[in-house]
Amino acid sequence: MPMIWMMALSAGQAFMGAGAAKADAAAKKLQFEEQRFNARMQNQIKNREIAKVNAIQWMNNRKIAEAANQERAETDFYLRYNFNNETGELSREYKQTNDQIISALYGKGISPDSGTARAIMRSSMSRMTDVFKARGINLDIGLRSSKRKQEQQLAGRNFGYNAHIPLMQQEYRGADPSSAYSTALMSGLASTAISGFGMAAQADFNADYLAAIQAGGPPTV
Repeated sequence: MPMIWMMALSAGQAFMGAGAAKADAAAKKLQFEEQRFNARMQNQIKNREIAKVNAIQWMNNRKIAEAANQERAETDFYLRYNFNNETGELSREYKQTNDQIISALYGKGISPDSGTARAIMRSSMSRMTDVFKARGINLDIGLRSSKRKQEQQLAGRNFGYNAHIPLMQQEYRGADPSSAYSTALMSGLASTAISGFGMAAQADFNADYLAAIQAGGPPTV
């Protein structure tokens, strides 16, 4: 086979090899892109599920807070309402008692300005003051208990929200199809050229050798 045809055949093989390298690189890149797409979709699905769970947890926390705050507000309102009613009634009873004491003192001919009358009035006021203090202490205890109950209910909230899963994807580091084609083609053509040079050198050597034989002896090496 003439050398030119052999080199043409090698060049053709180089182009075919380059095309195959390009196709292989394109297939690998497509496979990588598909895997990366699937990983991204799976990551989004997982994060949506996490978001749903966090939303439900947030709503539960909100309901707990609303119930706790409403219960405390109602409890505090009725505690103060009852305290005001009780102290109002005690004030009326105190005034009525004082009026009765003064009337009794007048009935016995004792002046309200006398030492005895003032002592009786002070004793009555002291008893009433103690009653008012006791009612105030009960109110304070009730309000504190209401606050503690609210805090206990609020402590039942769960703020341990799940964090979203970050998407960690690698960049494609394989050969680009165009680069793979160019690299394989250049390599094939270079190999063809080298082979061609070798074949030309061998042809020249064979020609010289044949000419030497025809001239009467082997060539001198």
